[in-house]
Amino acid sequence: MRFYQNCSADGLADALQAAEAGRAVFPLHYKEPTTGATPNGHKDASRDRARIHALFNRAGRRATGYGIRTGSASGLVVVDVDSAEGVAEVKRLGLTTDYIVRSGRPEGNG
Repeated sequence: MRFYQNCSADGLADALQAAEAGRAVFPLHYKEPTTGATPNGHKDASRDRARIHALFNRAGRRATGYGIRTGSASGLVVVDVDSAEGVAEVKRLGLTTDYIVRSGRPEGNG
């Protein structure tokens, strides 16, 4: 599983910052792993600075963002909530978060 994050002008720096926070990252070309740089897709994600530099160097200008490998690799679980009913269920279950990404879709809550 992967989680997509847009990069600023310096995507490598953004990815390294995420890795310092304990996230295993890999370069993306829009929402897909960069061809050639990550032959195993999200399984190539790393928290190691040297490995991340190598992945981004191989990706070159194709790297438009970075992905975060979810689950045990980063200790991150992603819940996609697309409706008011979904928001109510998240609240009912008592799920909490310290990070929310809003897609801007009008039918969801983010």
